Amino acid sequence: MISDNRSLIRKLGASEEVPYSLLLLADETKEAIGHYLPDASVYVWEEEDNMIAVYVLTVTGADSMEIMNLAVEPSRQGEGIGLRMLEHATETARSLGFSRLDIETSNAAWGPLYLYQKAGFEIDRLRKDFYRKRYPAPIRENRLLLNHMIVLRKTLL
Repeated sequence: MISDNRSLIRKLGASEEVPYSLLLLADETKEAIGHYLPDASVYVWEEEDNMIAVYVLTVTGADSMEIMNLAVEPSRQGEGIGLRMLEHATETARSLGFSRLDIETSNAAWGPLYLYQKAGFEIDRLRKDFYRKRYPAPIRENRLLLNHMIVLRKTLL
């Protein structure tokens, strides 16, 4: 748990309501979120009992975890909250004994791609035609057609 005078990052309790309004900022549908949420841990950034940001962390292998979703309330983007959430996810994965942390983004998500690299993630691989194969209709972001998924990795040793 990270806390300062006005904010708190904490793990969401099992009986607490999932902040779908935030999660849907980074994923297309509740159905997509539903695929990874049951086996994952949800962490939230709170200020005065308001959830401002969220990330979802899941185990993907014996020595690896993945950030499945990271979202910051649009009116609060650009304040460093996303970077702090990535730092928290890194420390959480490291404290649990994992040596790798992955995160994925689209070929058109320039802001997240910059943020992830700023947080120490490096481009690891490209999942070609990911969006064209997965979704029935074309999806655009930043006026660009989403084609490929970029996988970034951070070594935690």
